[in-house]
Amino acid sequence: MKIIKKLFLAAVIFVIFVSVPVYANQTVSVVIDGQRVNFPIQSPVIIDGRTLVPVRYVMEVLLNDPDNVEYDRANNQVNIFETVAREDE
Repeated sequence: MKIIKKLFLAAVIFVIFVSVPVYANQTVSVVIDGQRVNFPIQSPVIIDGRTLVPVRYVMEVLLNDPDNVEYDRANNQVNIFETVAREDE
């Protein structure tokens, strides 16, 4: 009976120390109003259960104008401008 317990314990220890976690390769796709957003430089990623999406490409689709989104390298930030039509014009 002691041999069976030792073998069982050895098997449990073997499984614990030899098992390797396996993660699925997760791809994230973003669709806005039926239009798939293209991310040519940096694709969206999932880190610690959070989905990180490059804001530039999402805003280009939402604003329908790539000139309204610019990257400020000096401050490491994205500036988003929305063109608003004035009523008196």
